[in-house]
This record gives sequence, C-alpha cells and structure tokens, in this order.
Amino acid sequence: KDVAEHYHPSDYPSPWWALTYAFGDGAMSCPARRSVRWLTGVGVTPYLYYYAHILDVVSLFLPYKGVCHGSELVMVFDLDLALWTDEERALGDQFVRYWTRFAWNGDPNGAGDPEWPVYSNATDQAMVLNTTTSYPLSGLKDSLCNFWDQEVIPEPTIFGGDTLETAKQRDGTHLSPENARPEAFVGELLSYAARRPSS
Repeated sequence: KDVAEHYHPSDYPSPWWALTYAFGDGAMSCPARRSVRWLTGVGVTPYLYYYAHILDVVSLFLPYKGVCHGSELVMVFDLDLALWTDEERALGDQFVRYWTRFAWNGDPNGAGDPEWPVYSNATDQAMVLNTTTSYPLSGLKDSLCNFWDQEVIPEPTIFGGDTLETAKQRDGTHLSPENARPEAFVGELLSYAARRPSS
C-alpha cells in the first residue's frame, strides 16, 4: 500500500484536498494518536480529541483551509472576535470548561458536558469536538493511522527540496511558504509513493 492508494486525488474535490487530508493525517491526527498510545504505555492518563468545526470566519475568508492545525485555539482561548455564531460561542464555552478542568485536576469532565473518555489502546476513543455535538468516537481514522504508523513522509518530500537552500535553487515547482502550489506537492507526494521501496 502507498500514499496514493490512501489519498488518490480523484477521491477528493481537488488535488489540494487530497494533499490536505494526507498531510493532516500524516503530520497531525495520526501522530497525536501515536503519542497518546505511547503515553498510555508509560502510565499517563491521556485524553485525545479531534476538532471538527470549520470556523465561519475561515469559511468566508479562507475557504480552502477547512479545519487546520491550530484553528481550535480560537475556542481554547475564547476569542470572541472570531466566534461569529451562537453555536461557535457555545462550543468555545465548552472548550474553556474542558481545558480549565483539565488544567485544574487532570480530568476535563464535569458540569454536564458530554463525557470525554480517557484514551486507551483497547477502545481507541477520541472526543470529537464540533458545534453540532461533541461525542466520543472509537477508531477515528483507524486504518489511515495504522498506515501512517508504518509510513513517514520525509521533510524534503513535504517541502519539495533536500534543504531550504536547494529548494530555493529549484525551478519554482516546489511547495514552500513563498510558492504554495498544492498540485506540485501532490506530484511530489505521488512521486515519493511510486519510488518508495517495498517492505
């Protein structure tokens, strides 16, 4: 199995979304699951969450972003300026309650909020946090995370060059902060998948 098999561009609205899901799972969601599994193995009591709400402000001004790394911080810090709807403000309040209780006593639960289960490898439960409802879910992205537990995208493939210096010397088809062309990254990703040695 390879990356293209799991995130083929034809399965998404555009190559950008194939890239977004591949990178989001490979660099964020699945390493988070891997981390809580390690923590569980050394006796820590971890809680795993999956933030699923696209902020209205993001939908309006950055519709290609979706839910991205760090977008839940608006909720954690209750930044009213970016919480445009009653539903978003209610979710922000829920975030503040969960995070405050967790900081206070190591357990986010209480005050009538949906029960957030302690993570265990056996149940593989994450708390899905969203405006419609927040709920525990077992096996979130299980098969994809099992794949990413065995696969790592090397940084040069992500950023399109062996180093920042060699990336700057390339012909402009690499993905970098200066030239964020998702189709170039998808090409790099598929190229990596094709040349990856078989296990």
